Amino acid sequence: MFRIPSLLFVPFLVTAPLTGSARQSQEAAITEAALAGHVKALVGSEGRRLGSAGARAAADYIAARFERLGLKPGEGDSYSQELALIDLRYEAPPELVFTLESGEKFSGISGVDFQLFPRGCAAGTKNLPIRSVSIFKKFAPDPDPRVAIYVEGTAQRRRNVLKTSKLEDLRGFGLELEVNVDARHAKPLNKPSAPRPKILSRSELDRSEGCERIVLRGDMLRRFVTDGPVSAQLLVQVEETNIPAVNLVARIPGVGAQGRPELAGQAVIVSARYDTPGRGSPNSASRVAQAVDEATGVAALLELAEAFAGGDPPARTIVFVLSCGWEYDRLGLDGYLDDPVVPIEDTVAWINLDRFGRSDPKLADEEARIWITGEERSDLHELTLEYGTVIATDPHPNSRMYVVLGDLENGARGVISHSLSSFPVERSRGVILGVDEMDYAHLAAATRDAYAVVLSLADGRVTPKWRDGMRPKGIRGLLRSKNR
Repeated sequence: MFRIPSLLFVPFLVTAPLTGSARQSQEAAITEAALAGHVKALVGSEGRRLGSAGARAAADYIAARFERLGLKPGEGDSYSQELALIDLRYEAPPELVFTLESGEKFSGISGVDFQLFPRGCAAGTKNLPIRSVSIFKKFAPDPDPRVAIYVEGTAQRRRNVLKTSKLEDLRGFGLELEVNVDARHAKPLNKPSAPRPKILSRSELDRSEGCERIVLRGDMLRRFVTDGPVSAQLLVQVEETNIPAVNLVARIPGVGAQGRPELAGQAVIVSARYDTPGRGSPNSASRVAQAVDEATGVAALLELAEAFAGGDPPARTIVFVLSCGWEYDRLGLDGYLDDPVVPIEDTVAWINLDRFGRSDPKLADEEARIWITGEERSDLHELTLEYGTVIATDPHPNSRMYVVLGDLENGARGVISHSLSSFPVERSRGVILGVDEMDYAHLAAATRDAYAVVLSLADGRVTPKWRDGMRPKGIRGLLRSKNR
């Protein structure tokens, strides 16, 4: 971790907020042509799936831009923050074995007799005693990985049981068995199958508590209800493959401000995600989605980096984070938070740039071009408006973008986090824009608006605070990105 040297021994430069003309000059350096060049360079023919050659090419492009701008590496002499990621693949459909009190066993295969929803490291279990949780039993069992737990009944009954027994969920147990005797679950599934591959970090694999969720079906469900097995064992065969993956991290060191040398020890994070699951030919929908989605955020970040690198040193350190693995439960962002360049307690704000490629029709009647997630969580939006920024509140409250884009998880880890975007969330499906069809004039204007927000933080004018009672306490039970 990069540490800011002790304030007692650092000869601080003195910086002041930019004048209007200086700010306009740096904003003018953000051009449509430069943004279009970044987007076209990032949209390769083979996609940017995590660990792929396309993702490595994108990472090389970003690192080369950082080096050309003269940015400091996040740590050491490399812009790459190496991540230890594992691809877990089932070699065969898992098997579930129940044991009766008499010692007799009966078993079933995933995809026919039960559905398996991996939560942990996709590992099998020992033979675990089975315990039930009932709404009529006023008890709150302590989670125990040596026990298989089950709740009989519907999903609503399960929620009632968890509420009554004061359990948030059942993840701390060895297995969770769902026993639902309705008509749908009484039918077996179609054919033996294994869950989809799972990607997770090595640290997550090492500390995983397991608790795979199993939904019984067909004959196995009926026999479970009639015979009442006393123990359960999940048998799996899993292959582990290391995935080469990196975040790209660079920084512009802060130098403090007149009368406020402590600002040099604080940081502002600006982030975007650079990889994507998209694959296909240049004209395929998935290829187009790369340009409309992550590539525009990366392009905006690179132009912000150039604007700040070409001006006076900021009062606060600016850390640029290009993360990977967002589609896999944001593994890259979690990797950065586990090993930040500047300690999280010294990070005053995290600004994520997400999808600036086209304008949002919901802002058509407003002066603003971009909107901010989670405005109600902190006073950041209110403070930046005082310095001339033009940012709207999130016009898609039902889409929960504060959660979807990872700001809530960042907040739960201790940093005030908001995303800036102009993506038309409710109107995006079925609307395909090619690389040459994006509104680069809008992209440039939106990037300049984002620059104004980051500038107000970097020069020390704005120091956001959580609103009363609005700091996230955790993420369990909330929407997360799917592990594809």
